[in-house]
Amino acid sequence: MYIRKLAVRALSSSVKATRPLALTNRATNVHFHQQRTYASDAGFTREGTKAQESMTKGVSALSAGNARTALDHFIHALSVSPSSDAHYNIGLCYYSMGDIEKALEHWKRSIDMDPSKVDAHVNYGNLRFTHNKDKDTSIFHLEKAVELDPKDAEIQYNLACVYEATGQLELAINMYRRAENNGLEKAKVHLRNVMAKLMNEKKD
Repeated sequence: MYIRKLAVRALSSSVKATRPLALTNRATNVHFHQQRTYASDAGFTREGTKAQESMTKGVSALSAGNARTALDHFIHALSVSPSSDAHYNIGLCYYSMGDIEKALEHWKRSIDMDPSKVDAHVNYGNLRFTHNKDKDTSIFHLEKAVELDPKDAEIQYNLACVYEATGQLELAINMYRRAENNGLEKAKVHLRNVMAKLMNEKKD
């Protein structure tokens, strides 16, 4: 299962993580590929400028693998100018440090401040499934992410994996097919497997 690279968006530029993360749900043999990006978008007020400076420093630290230092910068940015992006990046830091509950908390706050933040929906939805086994919340946020970015094959693949893992095979087939049509090659194998599984169930 594909957990999206978390992308860091800094105004008009982006800084990609140097190391992708992978999460595996052994119970369902579902693989989430974590693509990490960091958000940094503050206003141009005096406070916003200070927050932007801290966000930029945090992005650099997190890109270099120093989550603890990055966290300090992002927390400072949040205290100066609260934003969805600051919460999102704080969530990335906590995730990198292994504190899943705090990561979830800040990704949820990011969504509350900006319901259109696709990456926050994806990360929150994926971890609610793999960590909390909360399929309903996971599906809600991944469906919202698909709605917000209907051409993103990685999100469609994630949602298809959750559908498959929870026995919703027809929905999984539809979403794998969408992911394939949008260029995600690995969706083809899963699509064939789920179609075969559905046929066997109907025979029984």
